[in-house]
Amino acid sequence: MDFDVIIVGAGVAGSSLAGLLGQAGARALLLDKAAFPRPKPCGQGILPHGVKALEKMGALSAVMPLGNKLLGLTYHAQQNSSHICFGADIGFGLGVERAKLDFALIQWALTNPSISFEEKTTFEAPLMEGARVAGVVVRSSKGNKATWRAPVIVFADGLHSIARRSLGIGVHWPPLNRFGTVAYLDRLEQVENSVEVFLAEKFEVYITPLPDKVCVAILHGKELLNSLESSNREKTFFNFLGRVNALGPRLSRSACVGPVLQWGPLAPKVNPIYGDGFVLTGDAGGAADPITGEGMALAFRVALQICPVILQAIARGGQAASLAACQNIYAKETRNAVKLAGLVRRLSRHGWLAQRVVRNLGRHPGLFEELLRVATGQIQYESIGWLTKIKLVC
Repeated sequence: MDFDVIIVGAGVAGSSLAGLLGQAGARALLLDKAAFPRPKPCGQGILPHGVKALEKMGALSAVMPLGNKLLGLTYHAQQNSSHICFGADIGFGLGVERAKLDFALIQWALTNPSISFEEKTTFEAPLMEGARVAGVVVRSSKGNKATWRAPVIVFADGLHSIARRSLGIGVHWPPLNRFGTVAYLDRLEQVENSVEVFLAEKFEVYITPLPDKVCVAILHGKELLNSLESSNREKTFFNFLGRVNALGPRLSRSACVGPVLQWGPLAPKVNPIYGDGFVLTGDAGGAADPITGEGMALAFRVALQICPVILQAIARGGQAASLAACQNIYAKETRNAVKLAGLVRRLSRHGWLAQRVVRNLGRHPGLFEELLRVATGQIQYESIGWLTKIKLVC
């Protein structure tokens, strides 16, 4: 075998797993079609439990200098606003530009001598031996074709995974397709060290302060996609932001830094995520709607848990049975995010309801704290009782 593990995709899911495998002494190849650092559409925020996962991985010292501490969360709906501080027991979040974060995690993974990295290398197809994935077929930027083998292949190649499609793995896209559009602004009035979420009719706006700029992401349905794909995407982006009454006046001195990027459709469900010789992770394995800001924290937490499973699978030749636990880990880690995302989406579809809930979160801080503990993985969504839900909307 050329390697113990080959990881296709060097985003946060792939690079985190590579670093953990390297710490255990596994010979892993990390590859990606992009040249790093590279821009990546994302909300750019890591929730507090994601920061704790980075610390447990031993990667926080590599990321911390690049980030802006996030100390709380604010929800807005029309004239109503509610804010909560994360507090010492929850910790702090980080606002980090994805291009810098991904590159830092790759460099952190490469501090382990058993890790190799090939960028500008395109995955073309899985190398099959019967029904088993035995390796990968790739092509370099110069057009050179290569074949590499390993007992376990990890596909972390994103939302529209080529590997997933090549293997014929089933994916279910939600009937109400949602997309994300993101841009960096050079400045924004009245920005503090908190994530802000604006619930507007048919879309949501997320603001994450970074060290030298502000990330603004719009999550929206398909009906808004064509407008945002207009020839003047930056102008259209600002027009949408201006539709949020509480946000419009704060944009008077703002300008985009770099291109307006899009991604989606969001929140695919994938089953199964493993088989003989392979496992899917990151967005390739399915994802919750990013309305909860869970994505990067989820990638780190899953990496920590599937790493020992993969190490055992290497010793067993990558048999499907040895990788089956990855499916349960993924389901457990995404459960909270999926259910909480469903709740927030339902609220944002009805302006009057969103206003009432945001108002009630301000009146009853205990409610906000309980939802925050769900979002940060401290308690399960199922632990939210009917009384809490009634207080939210009454």
